[in-house]
Amino acid sequence: MRGESYFSCCGADRNTPGCCVAEAHVSDTLNAEALREFTPTPPSRGEDDPRNEKVYAMDCEMVYGVWGPELARVSVVDMDNKLVLDLIVKPHNRVIDYNTRFSGLTANQVEASTIDLFEVCFASFLFLVIPDQFKVSRHKTVSSN
Repeated sequence: MRGESYFSCCGADRNTPGCCVAEAHVSDTLNAEALREFTPTPPSRGEDDPRNEKVYAMDCEMVYGVWGPELARVSVVDMDNKLVLDLIVKPHNRVIDYNTRFSGLTANQVEASTIDLFEVCFASFLFLVIPDQFKVSRHKTVSSN
């Protein structure tokens, strides 16, 4: 009903105890400024583009840091459901909730990772998609030819 609020996880009224207990409150702080950090996939170069014959599915697991959601794992499978990339990523900020209930990741797994998102994961994914054309970092795209 209008004006009433509910917990999104279980649908319970906000005046009742929640269905979960955590050490910290998690909020959604994603905003337009944060979206400027995203780098689009390069456009197709036409019919001869080798990416036209490749199909991948990507799944990302998120944890909640002090500044909002952060990537903690990226997995990619090809069109034959073969795992081609599975990396646990070290979040940039202090994690307040590992979201283990949904992500399956534990604090030990995430904290043990030394993989940085922009140095390895994104570059690795685009390396799979565009094997010999580009190397990608957080702020630039460099031709490897």
